[in-house]
Amino acid sequence: MVSRSYSNLLELASGETPSFGRMGRRIPRIMTVAGIMSDFDDEQESGVSKGLVAKRLLSTMQERGLSPDFVLCIGDDRSDEDMFEVITSSLEGPSIAPRAEVFACTVGKKPSKAKYYLDDTVEIVRLMQGLASVSEQTVPV
Repeated sequence: MVSRSYSNLLELASGETPSFGRMGRRIPRIMTVAGIMSDFDDEQESGVSKGLVAKRLLSTMQERGLSPDFVLCIGDDRSDEDMFEVITSSLEGPSIAPRAEVFACTVGKKPSKAKYYLDDTVEIVRLMQGLASVSEQTVPV
């Protein structure tokens, strides 16, 4: 299950899958690691953390010559903290474009390695709708 989910994430991040929809065609090299990684919630049992998956995803994209210029991670519990740390520290390495926009967001205001927070799932939906709307207005197909 982990390898299949990882493959789906990689396809999503590189825009190589039809399930990525219109947004994938409009925003090149976008990597969105949000609730998609909820399959990895049982990280203790599987030995796989969301941080490890994010790290592997970034390194695989780099190997394929893909360098994301926008990264958004959204999570709501402690299992997301490794993921936040990985994407934040990746700004110092070669796996993300030099001027990349990186956003680590926790859901609910609480101590976190995420720099930003969203109040609830309603705000997550608004954020995603806003991103989709802006991408449709600014990036030609």
